[in-house]
Amino acid sequence: RIKYTITLNKSNGIDNVTGDGTYYYGKNVAINATVKKGYKWEKWSSNTNYLPGSTNQLYSFNMPANNVTLLATAEVIPYTITYIPNGGIMPSTYVKVYTVEDEVKLPTIKKEGYVFIGWYDNKGFNGNVIEKIEKGTIGDKQFFAKFVPITYIVEYHGNGNTSGLMEPSVHVYDQRKELNRSTYKKVNSSFVGWNTEADGSGIWYKDGQEVVNLTNQQGDIRLYAQYNSSNYVVNFDSNGGLPPSFTTIEQVFGEPLKKLPTTSFNGYEFDGWYSSKTGGTKISVDTVPTENT
Repeated sequence: RIKYTITLNKSNGIDNVTGDGTYYYGKNVAINATVKKGYKWEKWSSNTNYLPGSTNQLYSFNMPANNVTLLATAEVIPYTITYIPNGGIMPSTYVKVYTVEDEVKLPTIKKEGYVFIGWYDNKGFNGNVIEKIEKGTIGDKQFFAKFVPITYIVEYHGNGNTSGLMEPSVHVYDQRKELNRSTYKKVNSSFVGWNTEADGSGIWYKDGQEVVNLTNQQGDIRLYAQYNSSNYVVNFDSNGGLPPSFTTIEQVFGEPLKKLPTTSFNGYEFDGWYSSKTGGTKISVDTVPTENT
């Protein structure tokens, strides 16, 4: 009998093939292939009509009257990547499917007011941060994003205070906390609250107000003390004359009187208003009192 040759070739997903060699015509032949990790068996393909191909990985046949070449092929297995972002925002494009041949870098994601720590393969965040799927890995994967809230420091600026000191307060994003109560004082003024701008044009907060998320950035935020000027009261005594046209003026500290009452005394010429019953300083509409008088 005549001998014929079986030649076996393999594709990328095949690790090894067995059964090639020289066989007598009609001899029973068994060929086999070992599939690599991350691949699944596909088929044997034949180069001749003398022997059909087969989807059987272990392929048995009688040797035909012809030399035959067979190619073992396998398909790479796609695996799914599932991301649990835990409130984070995924990028517009990211890898959702990978194969044993791929190396996949896991995406960096953002969450307002939080710092992204990384991805873990468990929701308890045990073990190490996973930065990438290494080439040669197989199986569907699920990753959980871990975030920690930012901390920020609220600094309290006296904004022209004349006394008082205040320590900053430390706040954690998404956690409610009261602002420190003001210890600032300003001469002839009353503290009325806090503002994000020195001139009071920003956001207002009450003294000791419970706040949350004053900023979404790690770092410091400054609040400026705000004041209202206190009012002073000036009383007018006609000193024996007729009752004045009005007896008191209430005015904001730092502002001039702007107006004075009128009075008269029979037999006397009115000389004006003075800061005391005897002597004192003459008062005019431009006088700026520094205290109640």
